[in-house]
Amino acid sequence: MMSFISDKPAHVIARPSDLTSGQRKALQILRDYRVKRVKGGWQAPGSPKVTLSTAKYLHFKRLVIRKDDRGQPRLEVTQAGRDLLDVAESRGQG
Repeated sequence: MMSFISDKPAHVIARPSDLTSGQRKALQILRDYRVKRVKGGWQAPGSPKVTLSTAKYLHFKRLVIRKDDRGQPRLEVTQAGRDLLDVAESRGQG
């Protein structure tokens, strides 16, 4: 089982071109919603589901980390992830 809990700094600087449009969209969802763990991924009420494979890839790139909020697991976008989204949106890729 893979753990999403890590305080390690980003080992690779991600660029917007490193992510597919679906991965960028998933990162935006994770930034904008307080997602919770559901079968097959992460989802907030009224939002699209972020699949486990996408969440694992974003965690591998250190764009998201798993945090516990009041005993419930949730994903949080790191500063590197927020910076990547800002760059992508300024380039019109978001």
